[in-house]
Parts: sequence; C-alpha cells; structure tokens
Amino acid sequence: PPPSIAYVILALIVEDSRMNRAILSEFLKRSGGESDTAENGKIAVDLIDEKPAGYYACILMDAQMPT
Repeated sequence: PPPSIAYVILALIVEDSRMNRAILSEFLKRSGGESDTAENGKIAVDLIDEKPAGYYACILMDAQMPT
C-alpha cells in the first residue's frame, strides 16, 4: 500500500461567543484538525499578521460580529 500522508488542517476561528468557539475547536480537534481562536476581528487580524502567509488553511468567521 502507498505510504500514508499525515497532515493537519489549521483553522482560525473568529467568534464572539466563547461557547461557539469551544464547540468549533472541539469539532476540528475530533476531525483531526487544530485551531487558533479570536473573539473579535482585531485579534484575528493580529494573529494573521503574526503568522507567515498561508499559515491558516481556513478562517471560520461569525457573520454577525458585534461592532
């Protein structure tokens, strides 16, 4: 059989609800992924700026963030 290739999906979860962040993080973990979290857009942008381009495979963002 061909060798298995292991990779981990790393997502950034941007969600103001602590409970929703925890649920999404756990879902990704159980699916073999990992995540960083941010409670608002400012923190998310700071995290993205700190990492190299392409670090996050995807960004999961709440569509109705408070202002």
